[in-house]
Amino acid sequence: MLQARGDDDSDVGQHGTLFAMSPPTSLWKCLPLSSLRLTVLSLMKLSLLSFHLDMDLFKIFFRCGAPDEVKENRVENIMPMNEVQKYVTTTWAAVEGVGLEAAGIDLFKNIFAIAPEALQLFSFKDEKDLYNSDGLKAHAVGVMKAVGMAVASLDDLERLAPKLKSLGKLHVGKGVLPEHYQVVGEALIKTLQSHLKEAFTEDVKAAWIQVYGVVQENMISDNYA
Repeated sequence: MLQARGDDDSDVGQHGTLFAMSPPTSLWKCLPLSSLRLTVLSLMKLSLLSFHLDMDLFKIFFRCGAPDEVKENRVENIMPMNEVQKYVTTTWAAVEGVGLEAAGIDLFKNIFAIAPEALQLFSFKDEKDLYNSDGLKAHAVGVMKAVGMAVASLDDLERLAPKLKSLGKLHVGKGVLPEHYQVVGEALIKTLQSHLKEAFTEDVKAAWIQVYGVVQENMISDNYA
């Protein structure tokens, strides 16, 4: 539920939510006559209201650096976790059938297509035959195994969270920044789409975006505080 927090001004406390959800003209039509006493200062207070959501997942989808597809989703369209788990586990099995190395190499191809400069973060950056190098292959498999760990732990997020936070802390020391997670998220969606083809439905896409949101939120966490 969206709530507005104001000061002791009863008009502000009563009508803050309406102001947040409607354009100013709608606000004026709905206000009682007594509220017309609002001054310019009161309007400034309205514009500075702090809004809160009692859904923790909202933080995942709208924090800085989230994938563009995530930012465009409306909060009320968040998929129940049991449905997320169904779509993600089923399609992940198909990805594993392709092979984690092959899918991981494609993931890195997509990462570097989106952000070529990201290559400089990796130890295999100077490899001439990049996508056949042992360094990239090993890293690609490691990333895909981390995704697999997240998928397998969707029914126990309390145990998954500290693992992801520790993994994120390791990445801080390697020069990874919060905005890099957006690149990986976009690359992951492209990789899944290319391997799953027609099986990559809108529901499947939404489920994977939600899962990556959980991964990203916990890997960033307070590691950049």
